[in-house]
Amino acid sequence: MRLDLWDARGCGLVDDGVVGLLDGVGPAAGGPAGPGGAVTYLVGLPEYEPYRSARLPRPAGGLAAARRVLEVFRSVELRECAVASPLAGVARGVASAAVRGGDGPVGRGLALAASVVPRKGGEVGRLWEEYRRRVPGATEPGMAVRDLWGSAYAWQFIRADGRVLDVCGSLLALTSAVDYCGAPDDPGAGARWAYAAVASEGLELLSGPAVARAVLDVAAVGGLMALKDGLPAPGGAGAGQAGAGGRAPGGQGANGWSSGGRASSGRASSGWSSGGRASGGRGASGWGSGGRGTGGRASGGVDVGLVDPAGYALARAWDGAVGPYLRLPLGTGEYRRLAGGEGEFRGFSGCRAIRRAVENIVRYNDITDAVTDFAHGESFNEVNLALALGGASAVTGFGAALAELTDAALECGCGADGHEEAAEVSMGAALWYLLMPRYLVGAQFAAFRAAGGEVARAYRVPAARERSAGCSVVDSDVLFDVDWSPLWVVRADPVGVRAERVARRAVLPGGDGAGCAARARDVLARCGEAEPADLREVDWPGVFDAALAAAGAPPAPALRELVAVVWRQVVLGEEVVRDARLLVDVDVAVRDSYAAPGGLAARRAFFGVLSGAVELAGLNPYGRLADGLAALCR
Repeated sequence: MRLDLWDARGCGLVDDGVVGLLDGVGPAAGGPAGPGGAVTYLVGLPEYEPYRSARLPRPAGGLAAARRVLEVFRSVELRECAVASPLAGVARGVASAAVRGGDGPVGRGLALAASVVPRKGGEVGRLWEEYRRRVPGATEPGMAVRDLWGSAYAWQFIRADGRVLDVCGSLLALTSAVDYCGAPDDPGAGARWAYAAVASEGLELLSGPAVARAVLDVAAVGGLMALKDGLPAPGGAGAGQAGAGGRAPGGQGANGWSSGGRASSGRASSGWSSGGRASGGRGASGWGSGGRGTGGRASGGVDVGLVDPAGYALARAWDGAVGPYLRLPLGTGEYRRLAGGEGEFRGFSGCRAIRRAVENIVRYNDITDAVTDFAHGESFNEVNLALALGGASAVTGFGAALAELTDAALECGCGADGHEEAAEVSMGAALWYLLMPRYLVGAQFAAFRAAGGEVARAYRVPAARERSAGCSVVDSDVLFDVDWSPLWVVRADPVGVRAERVARRAVLPGGDGAGCAARARDVLARCGEAEPADLREVDWPGVFDAALAAAGAPPAPALRELVAVVWRQVVLGEEVVRDARLLVDVDVAVRDSYAAPGGLAARRAFFGVLSGAVELAGLNPYGRLADGLAALCR
């Protein structure tokens, strides 16, 4: 059996029975390509306009198709595939390895952080309030869900047609019906059938071979999510609550699924080990872990052999809907050169630097959600899994490692197509998770400061001359050895090196980034030495201007103004505006840039400069979240 991110059938997540249930949903498999060979394309223009429409369109065919997919999520056929899949063994291993509250230093540290962290969920209400501020006659909160998915695409796939990206977001919103509905962190969009309306235009208007495969992938994702959420909760600080993915009491998922049980001898019914490891010590994905570990037990007595880092990475990618998420935009004309006949990212399989940068889209999520996932009993979180199996040292420097992966993609000279695009996905994701109200990053830091004592010390802003950035990451498929020790070493890069990296992030290939690097060098030097009160005035907008000048692009005043606001609110922790308003303001400015002259250069400059400000100035919020949690878990 071949296990691959691009092959749901090969992973055992779907079979002919599931395919039959989806007959007539979306375009037919093997259908024709579109203009310019696109394998994702529109067959009509969308009625919905983000932040302008007053209602969600409900095309009849798309609505019926969306309801069919929701029914397939609850089908016996899909459940049986998920239970028998090798990835089910990985899910069971992860659940078995998850930290319990009070289990040694790691359990106590997580429980302490969870005791003060704000409750996650309900963000649709806040986003809906901002939507109605712009469109007073708007009637449906589901528009906020569609905009959430559309914003992720608009910020990460900055080269495509913005209208196509928004419709792609409509379709992918179906995965939220499994992941969110009925969970303790439910965003508040309504019952699962509300997501059919959100997804209806995507299923009505998108066509092409990549779309047909993405619909099947979405079903596979729903099956794995439901199986995972039916496993016994880890018993963290939220023990007694339903799990984050919708666990109901008694180990049943919100959809009524049980975990399906484990076959004798600790093996999944497919014959794969519960850790998902194939013969020869390789992960279930067939990817070598690149590690040298010898197995054994973590300090809490958990068998590290339960979960192989490579097998987990594949299961987490499916759980995070990475395959269908990438497949849809990569099939468009602007990205078609990077993709196979059904939208699969060729560089993802061919270049380690490309794959690791793209995988940041789930790793940033895991950092922002580490404490709340523990509180809600969600076991699929790489930070918490590494803490359980490798201890506090396993995640110290994790945020710095993710920053390095973006720069490594931009610097890779292997000749494969897709390095720029992979880095753009990573840079957009770095900003998206920090700004999205669902992840409560600003509120988490505020709560940790207010807690005082060891919690406040663990998460404090580094003092002047303590601020540094840089990391060396082992050339491996994964970030952890087989014993879950980290495959990176934190270092302190000189200001000049970091400035060159900011410019490389911010300036499109072919532009002269010397002026941008010079401005970034001055700003980074000040970031390393200034007292906290003086940091708010550092000139990141000037770095943005220099990046635009390097590309020969016109000014972009709306985005320029937001550079300073994001720096102050996201990195320095000031509350300049409410989190939902900042997210919407940024999203509107980014989406408006798709119709503006020089829009691509402006988007690259915006996300390049701000991701550099976030990750390379010595104040990295991701680094502070991961390192702060590690400090509490020692």
